[in-house]
This record gives sequence, structure tokens and C-alpha cells, in this order.
Amino acid sequence: MALNTQIVISARDMATQTYRRMGNELSRLKQNIASMGTAAAGVAAGAGGLGYLVNRTLQATEEINTLHKTTGIATKTIQEYQFAANQAGVSQNRMNDAMSEMTQRMGEAIADFKRTGGEITEMGEGFEAAGISMQQLQEMTPTQTLNHLARAIRNAENEQEALNIAVKAFGDESGRSMVAMFRESEKSIQAYKQRAHELGIVLDEDLIEKSTEARKKVETLTTVMGAQWQRIVGDLAPEISNLADSMAEWVENNQKFLKQDV
Repeated sequence: MALNTQIVISARDMATQTYRRMGNELSRLKQNIASMGTAAAGVAAGAGGLGYLVNRTLQATEEINTLHKTTGIATKTIQEYQFAANQAGVSQNRMNDAMSEMTQRMGEAIADFKRTGGEITEMGEGFEAAGISMQQLQEMTPTQTLNHLARAIRNAENEQEALNIAVKAFGDESGRSMVAMFRESEKSIQAYKQRAHELGIVLDEDLIEKSTEARKKVETLTTVMGAQWQRIVGDLAPEISNLADSMAEWVENNQKFLKQDV
């Protein structure tokens, strides 16, 4: 008898005006979402998938392009050495830091040489140790300088001499990593570079430029779709608010029912 009474009370409570209103508001919310969001949802899903797949692919090419523009090192050389570094157990980030540090020291060494009237400052010691005079350094491209340093480190008579060149040209931490990488035989380094080309890892500079532009457009599309969804949610805010109020009212009016062990 007690169980039947509970069922009757439960049925009565669930049939209240509040519960019916909550159901109506939920129905309207579903209809609005369907009418306003169907087309947008399809586009957003495509944009989201595009962003996930494309951005991961394009991010690396954008980083290569940025490194090329800030260091002056050829994109082909950057990609070859990045792959060789990974094969030699040196992280790509460390390789990138080494290239950036080298070009910065290269510029400062030349500026110091001109400013002092021909003196070799600390920034130029690594290049001199590798057999590059300041006059030669002024005529060399960053790509040529990097390749020359790689050969000098590899051909150094001992580890200490190699470390002296590397640390002064690339900085302490990056220099030590460059010793670990460039002290491998020339055959190994060249094999790594050739393998990078065979695997299609080395992209043309024109393709890198286009990839960078594509990533910018994907980011723009993602931003636009995000704004569209914010607008949709804003339009649905009254229905969402009414539904939340109705649910809160229903819970408040049915505390006894919710506490029952049915």
C-alpha cells in the first residue's frame, strides 16, 4: 500500500505545471538548436577537423619559415640538419636554438670587428677557432658558415678542440649538443641528409611559404566559426536560462520525491 502511494505521489508531482513547462522549454531549445545550428554545425565540424589535421601538419613548416627568416639559413639546410639532429639523438629544438645562436653571434662578431677597427671579440672567437677569419665571415652566408662549422667540429683533432669551437660558436648548451652531432662521420651526416630527401621531409621553399599562408587562413576560419557559435549560444541564451530556472523550480518543489527510495 505504501509503495502504491509513493507511485501516485510521484506521478502527480511529475505532472505539475512546472514539469510540463520544463518539458516545453526543452523542446523549444531543441528546435532552435536544430534550426539555427544544423548548417553551422556541419561547417564547424569540417573546420574543426581541418584545423586538427592541417594545423599539426602546417605548424612545422611555419616554424621552418620563421627560422629561415630570422637566421638567413636556407630552408633546405634547416630541414636537413633538423633530421640529422634527430637521428643523432639531438632534439630539433636544440638544433634550432644552435642555428639561431650561431647567426646572432655571427652578426655581433662582424659588428664588433667593424666597430673596434679590426679586433676579434668574444663573439668572433668560435669562428676564428674554426678557421674563419673576420674578413671571410663578412663574405659568407649563414648557410655557408653553418656548414663550415660542422666540418671544423667534425675534423677537430680531439674532443676538447671540437668543444672549444662549438661552445664559442653556438653557446654552451647548444655547443655541446653540436659536438655530439657533428662528431659523427661525414658519411653518416651526409647519409642522414640524403635520407631526409628520400623520405620527402625536405620541402621546397615555395611550398613552405604556401603552407605558412594556408595555416594563417585555417586559423582565420577557426576564429570565424568560433564567433558564429558564440552568436548562436547568445541567441539561445533566453531558452537556456528559462530551462535552468524551470529545472531549479522543479527540484525545489519535489524535494520529498527526490529523497524517496523507489
